This record gives sequence, structure tokens and C-alpha cells, in this order.
Amino acid sequence: MERTCPHDHHSIAEAIRCAERSLGVVPGQKLQPYWGTTRQNQGLIVGWQISSRRRWRLDYDPSPGGKGPHINEENFEMPSHLAKTAHLIPRAALSGELMVFLQCRKWTSAGGVSK
Repeated sequence: MERTCPHDHHSIAEAIRCAERSLGVVPGQKLQPYWGTTRQNQGLIVGWQISSRRRWRLDYDPSPGGKGPHINEENFEMPSHLAKTAHLIPRAALSGELMVFLQCRKWTSAGGVSK
């Protein structure tokens, strides 16, 4: 089961900051790259993790009425009904799917050194 974050996010960066606050990331804390596992994003950094049980990743739901671009926050140290949160990002003039792909390419081309 996935919850939706109650906060309005006006950008990817804002949604990321909200997810990181929720996960307990301390400013300046070193995070590890989280690599894509699907055919569409394999070989790309799609998010960042504190550990294998606490992470966030950028995602896109193209289905009609779907979430569009969003951040999936995952904290498997929490009870199952609180473990997953979607941080929604308004669809931009640029295609949401393209926006997500370009951000992942940017992280990957930087070598996963920093966000």
C-alpha cells in the first residue's frame, strides 16, 4: 500500500527534499546511487539510498489518471502501511516521462558522485 504525501511539490527538487526529510537524511549526508532495474531505466541512476531499506527514486506513471512524474519514498524500517510514500510533481510543459529520463541521465553522467 502506498500513501500520497500531503505536501504540494512544485518541482522534482522540492519533492526530493521532502522525501529526504521524511527519511531522516541529514544535510551533507553521503547517499549511495540507486540504479534502475527495469528495461526502461537499467544502467541509469534513478534515485539515492541511505541503505538498502531506506531510499527514494524518481518515477513516472504514464497511465491515464496516473501519478505522472513523482518521487517514490521507500522506508522498509517502518510498518508496511507507512513504508511507501509517493511525492507527486505537477506535470510540466515538457513531457513528464522525458523530464524523468533527463534527470536520471544527468545523475548517471555525473558518475553517481552527487545529486
